[in-house]
Amino acid sequence: MSEYIDGETIDEDGIAQPAIRQQIFQAIEAIQAIKLPNLKRFNYKKYCQIYCSQISGEYLGQPAVQQILDLAQQIDSADWQPVLCHHDLIPENIIHNQQGISIIDWEYAGLGHPQFDYLRIFNKQQRLSLGIEPNPNLERLQAVLDELWFAVRYPVKQLNLERQLNKILLKG
Repeated sequence: MSEYIDGETIDEDGIAQPAIRQQIFQAIEAIQAIKLPNLKRFNYKKYCQIYCSQISGEYLGQPAVQQILDLAQQIDSADWQPVLCHHDLIPENIIHNQQGISIIDWEYAGLGHPQFDYLRIFNKQQRLSLGIEPNPNLERLQAVLDELWFAVRYPVKQLNLERQLNKILLKG
């Protein structure tokens, strides 16, 4: 059962407001402070494999798949402490009302990379102003996951998928 939360979803203009941005930042910090010792660390490589397996080889060749999996493996094997992560922190999943903000739609949550939620909700300039160090590999992985999700959700997007992924993967 879910609770109804009255309010408005955040948009890009809302995120641009320092007070709301600070509330989101503080909410992410509070969420990341929650300890869930029995939850397994998120496996980004496995997650990418699941998405890739849902896309025809006609639209996503094995070399591109291998690049994606290599990138995800780099993130998985890097030295970082997992934290509770929403993994889909987009403006539509944040409701703002008189009491502040509420984060909804937790279906992708797990113990993930501590920067992942910041990447999803804040642009590069906003992250820098909040003191969040750039992580080019994680930024590329997050962009790849977005493309894969859209391609699975909207099959017509598969027509240009490999070209879009190459743009992202070649940035490294």
